[in-house]
Amino acid sequence: MPSLPNLAARLGTPNLLASLITRHGGCSLPAVSIQARHPNQTRRSKYRSSLSSQQAPVHPVSIKAHSLPSSIQSATTDPSAHLSSAHPPPSPLPPAPLSCPCAICSRRALISASLLLSASALPANAADSASSAASASAQTAEAAQAALAAIRGGKWRWQEELFAWMMATGMKEYEESVEGYKTALFEPLRAGIGRIAAAGGAGGGGGGGGESSAEGMGVSGKEGVFRVVEIGVGAGPNFRFYTPSSESSPNISSSLQTQSAPAFEIVGVDPNPSMQPYAEASAAASGLAGNQFRFLQGVGEALPLDDGCADVAVCSLVMCSVADVRQCVSEIKRILKPGGSYYFLEHVAAPRGTALHRWQTILDPLQPLLYDGCHITRDPLPAIKLSGFAAVQAREVMLPGLWLISPHVIGRADKALCF
Repeated sequence: MPSLPNLAARLGTPNLLASLITRHGGCSLPAVSIQARHPNQTRRSKYRSSLSSQQAPVHPVSIKAHSLPSSIQSATTDPSAHLSSAHPPPSPLPPAPLSCPCAICSRRALISASLLLSASALPANAADSASSAASASAQTAEAAQAALAAIRGGKWRWQEELFAWMMATGMKEYEESVEGYKTALFEPLRAGIGRIAAAGGAGGGGGGGGESSAEGMGVSGKEGVFRVVEIGVGAGPNFRFYTPSSESSPNISSSLQTQSAPAFEIVGVDPNPSMQPYAEASAAASGLAGNQFRFLQGVGEALPLDDGCADVAVCSLVMCSVADVRQCVSEIKRILKPGGSYYFLEHVAAPRGTALHRWQTILDPLQPLLYDGCHITRDPLPAIKLSGFAAVQAREVMLPGLWLISPHVIGRADKALCF
């Protein structure tokens, strides 16, 4: 008859063997827990030794071979071995399990698991966060450069210079027609920037005045600099509508030009680099200091700006010429801070079935060739409404005297405070 420890070592489950003995009636004694110690396993502490000494002794058990199942009988190969009162040398066992029933080891395991979970929940250190931010910014810049090359790669320099001159000198009639609508559209932004400038930068800074100074603009205004990003800035015709001018607010305009650290800044993005001197001249004429305006070359489909960097985005006559309207609106939403606002003014297609719409359809293939990719049959309002802004306020108007581009949509879209 094989010794019980040898049989247990071969089966690998001593407790299962004891249950089988009881189930098949091969032993009149109750089932006992058979424990075997690995030869290399040492006692962990005196305390654990005292615990193990209090356990019930293991009694010798005699097993009848014919009372075990055939699968177990086939596993026994030494029928002459008997379990005596003196325990034979233990057979080699598998490595000790990871868990231990003693109180000390259980407490250690619990503490170790808690520390691991706590460490995994801790935020990355400042160096890792800065490295991640720098990597994301570099990827954004690379994507912006790639998109700029793909969309504007075929333009000649003289084409860009000619179109910039046309936009700077030939839009007087249009600006006169749209002046009243722009004044009403940008009035909340103008008033908010005026309060920020009058407070000497407190409106955009870390003090408690940030939110109150931005009130009414639908923007967060919580960073050190209040930032307006104008996509498709062109020659800068919109600056005078949302920056305090020297004529209307001389004190505020003077404070803007004398501040060493600006309370706010305007970032103009345009794919045409020839627009930069015209935009800088308009910024200076609007009372902006040199450190309050930056020009970046880029396209609306891949803005060269980080996520959540802008309090306000402004677009005027932009969606008619972008390659992808939905992507451009998505990029605008990406760069806005939570609670930021997107102001838009775009010429759109006339209602279907009208004579104007038919003329727009006929002349639309010619329009991009004359006006740097401009289309006169687009309507960006559905894309704006479906882009996930918390609120969209818009109205459609007809501007007199502009014929093909008379229909306009004007409004504002606000990004949710939390998302």
